[in-house]
Amino acid sequence: MTKVILMRELLDAAVSRKLLLVSVLCCLLMPMSILVNHRALDQFSSYQSQARADYERSLTGSTPGDQVEIRVFRDKAELSSFATGLEPLMPNSVILRAGGMSYGAGQAHEKPLDSLFGRIDLLFVVRFILSLAAIVLSFGLVSGEKEAGTLSLVLSNPVPRDSFLLGKYFGALVVLLVPFVFALLLSVVILQLFGASSLAKPTQWAAVGLIAFVSALYLNIFLSLGALVSTLTSRALTSMTILLFLWAGLVAVVPQSAGLLSELMFPIESAESVTFRKSLVGRDLDARRSDELQQYFGSSDYDELRRPVALKYAAELQETTARMDREFENKRASQFRLASGMAYLSPVTPLTLAFSTLAGSGVLQAQDFYSSLNRFRRQVNDEVFSQGYRDVGPNGQTMLNISLIDRAELPQFELRELPFSEVLRSIMVPVVVLVLINFILFMSAYLRFLRYDVR
Repeated sequence: MTKVILMRELLDAAVSRKLLLVSVLCCLLMPMSILVNHRALDQFSSYQSQARADYERSLTGSTPGDQVEIRVFRDKAELSSFATGLEPLMPNSVILRAGGMSYGAGQAHEKPLDSLFGRIDLLFVVRFILSLAAIVLSFGLVSGEKEAGTLSLVLSNPVPRDSFLLGKYFGALVVLLVPFVFALLLSVVILQLFGASSLAKPTQWAAVGLIAFVSALYLNIFLSLGALVSTLTSRALTSMTILLFLWAGLVAVVPQSAGLLSELMFPIESAESVTFRKSLVGRDLDARRSDELQQYFGSSDYDELRRPVALKYAAELQETTARMDREFENKRASQFRLASGMAYLSPVTPLTLAFSTLAGSGVLQAQDFYSSLNRFRRQVNDEVFSQGYRDVGPNGQTMLNISLIDRAELPQFELRELPFSEVLRSIMVPVVVLVLINFILFMSAYLRFLRYDVR
């Protein structure tokens, strides 16, 4: 009986052009957004390769250690054309100097219109457009049948209620997911035809498959929500009105408000403020070191006398800045956990976290980049910037011991590729949350329909 109702639902969807509408939306927006973002990624990769080549050509000759500039170039994830994620906020390059680090412009600076109006990617299509399509497909699942008088007519026959609900539900699911999967496959084919290397590895194919799975879980939530609300109302218009308010709250209001509320409840200073405070600490320690070294100026054993003093202040600077970094990271992690906890009230949060991580543009990849950059910064300090000194004493007297650094031997930054097993572990919680929300909403709709008044 479920199969009969399912076929009837699919026929109704074809006649009412719901299937055509969803197919057009998917087949237009998904390939277009992925292709446009992939072209932008190609342009960026070409520019980044040229900038890296120019920098490598400049690595000739020698220069004083305290005047060295080391450039770090960050490549974008190959699947970021599916979800831009945190890419607009990440720097394209970083310059390391003896006095600190400076970050190059990111995508948000290069394309301000994207920051102003937003950028369409596959995540946006799933999050907003297809979730709304799921609401449209499911708002009259039960209440619409009751209002049309067909519900009581069908159930007056020996048709089990669970067969009726499952037939209607799976009919809407097929109408939504078949065009989605077809459009995703079409997008992949188009990328391959354009010579994209986005799917050159088995793990990338697995990531695309998991992206489709996570998206299906998310869209299924709104189908289940539509079925639940439809079993709580007697008119399709009432069901649609309630669902639109719920959709707006879950998709837009809750995720956007979580960050604001977390900042109000647990405010922390900005990263720029921490950097400024660290620079003040560095200046204070430099001044104290200079005062202590003044008594040794002019001595023939200045190098030997200076070494324990310099090591003492260098260790104090390293310990102080490391402590400030730990405190800031702990506070930021606490604020992030608070915001995530509130944002998890919406299925958008687990979708976004899992989707962007699989696309290589999520929180996991950003944390890995910055932790790798900090390790590289400490390596450069030990091997380059700490070699030699330039001390200024009383009356402008200067003591120099500058080591010349061969540019060709400067350390090179390498960002390891995250193991796919680590990516899978990081998305485990979001996926489990999506599954649980699906189960709760569907079972609620099912149990409610068993007691639904069909008259």
